[in-house]
Amino acid sequence: MHQPTTKKISSAFTALTVLALLVLASPARANISEDQVRSAWHEVTRIAEMTELPLDIKDDKVPNAWVTAGQSVTVTTGLMKLLVREEEMFGVLMHEAGHAKLGHYEGRVKNSTGIGIAALLLSRALDSSLGDIAVNLGANLATAGYSREQEVEADDFAVDLAFKGEIAPTGLYTALERLANAGGATQPSGFNSHPPDERRLQHIKARILKGDPNAIFPDVTTPSPEETAAAEETQLGLNVILVETGANGPAVLNIVREATGMSLKDALAVVDHTPKLVKECATAKEAQELQKKLEEAGAKTERR
Repeated sequence: MHQPTTKKISSAFTALTVLALLVLASPARANISEDQVRSAWHEVTRIAEMTELPLDIKDDKVPNAWVTAGQSVTVTTGLMKLLVREEEMFGVLMHEAGHAKLGHYEGRVKNSTGIGIAALLLSRALDSSLGDIAVNLGANLATAGYSREQEVEADDFAVDLAFKGEIAPTGLYTALERLANAGGATQPSGFNSHPPDERRLQHIKARILKGDPNAIFPDVTTPSPEETAAAEETQLGLNVILVETGANGPAVLNIVREATGMSLKDALAVVDHTPKLVKECATAKEAQELQKKLEEAGAKTERR
């Protein structure tokens, strides 16, 4: 009598073990898929009226994106996992498009070459180690300042391009907020190659509000309803309890057997001796579906 039940439980345990191993072996799912990134980049280049540079996805947990020599764009899987809204990826890609469209790489090369020639001439004129130190420091400061200006220009370009393409311009703002919250914040410094996050965010926000005084900035510290629902749907460890069977015992019995694979004897033990655990370690979605079926049959249930 009990052999079929033992066999079913053993099979179920084996299936759950295999599933757990597959989940543990699989990489964490990104919030933004590769297809979404590529689709967004295609749309960004179309709106910007520029050549669609090759886009690479780099398997790196550090959230980042960059333009390489003005010839290609790279987005890390860490960034895809960090960002939540598709508009945020649009904002980042529009920023990178700004670097390419505005010729920032070529400008940096030209600027660095000019500084190098000036440094060489001044060093020869001063003919001293002090002259070399002064020139090198001046060159580093000039390059750092120019790079910070480029970042602001790329931010402005991204915001303006979002308005042009009728895409939520707050994407860049909340993307940078998430980067800052994830530990990417920088402190104000004249030697920093990028503008400090606080001042940078203020500038971007002002630019957005100039284009749309009624713009709403999502709160990145509080999960959106969509984020909460997605998290709950995959949350494990929920138990479905049959509190009362109700008047329609046979229907409830069939639902319990179908959901658990129990034998008739084991299912009867649950239905006839409430409250009883029906299913454990179900996801929120599974638990909700099982509860719905049981309650439609007249039973009373709980999730714990």
